[in-house]
Amino acid sequence: MIDYLVLGIALGLLLASLFISFFCLELFLMYRKGNTLVLNLLQTREPSRLIFGTIILVNPTLAGLGVFCAFVFAFFDKLRPGAGLASPNLLYSLSLGSIVFICTIIGVIVFPSFKRLFLVTGAITILCFGWLLPILAQ
Repeated sequence: MIDYLVLGIALGLLLASLFISFFCLELFLMYRKGNTLVLNLLQTREPSRLIFGTIILVNPTLAGLGVFCAFVFAFFDKLRPGAGLASPNLLYSLSLGSIVFICTIIGVIVFPSFKRLFLVTGAITILCFGWLLPILAQ
């Protein structure tokens, strides 16, 4: 079980670093376009405080999410093994994919300014936790 723990933390931190990179890029692109939300946000806060706050919040959260996904995969793998869609466990990959898809759509509707960030993060989450985690766990 310790291998699932380590794998979940590693993939969660990988996802966190990719999210932070795309978050910073998205903020920069929105600032360059003159988005009023980002301009108002950066007038009231320093950019470094915003980025460091995001890093402090996102790293442990996504590491915890990675551990949770790893143990859910272990549960599904013992409960109902079965490969499909280039994943060792089809049920886990489809379940995670549908949850991430729904969360991405809700995020795009609620925060339309960050549409590109939600779409990229959703795709990376499905790739990291939906396919890479089951493959590396085997």
